[in-house]
Amino acid sequence: MTEAKSGVVRVKGVTLRSLKGFLEWMYLGRAGEECKEADGRELWLLAEMYGVGELQRWLLEGIDDGNVCAAYEFGLIPEGDRSELLKLCRTVAVRGLGGVGENNL
Repeated sequence: MTEAKSGVVRVKGVTLRSLKGFLEWMYLGRAGEECKEADGRELWLLAEMYGVGELQRWLLEGIDDGNVCAAYEFGLIPEGDRSELLKLCRTVAVRGLGGVGENNL
């Protein structure tokens, strides 16, 4: 592997802010300021890539009526297992968006 020789791991497809947030989670075992400022979708991708389920559970706790639509749209991307994310989004939408029925999502 190139990483073993160079000591450098290249992570593509995420911003530096999100990577810093992810590394903060890995080192602290919890969310700090960097993690809280990162893009949740990118953190989810990193958590999928590296098998960090606790980070995904923390992200699920932050879904509310202000971000549920974006989270649901992200959950529909056919990559990884996002069934838990989609299920929570449906629950939040039904409760917080004026009684939108699950069949309308």
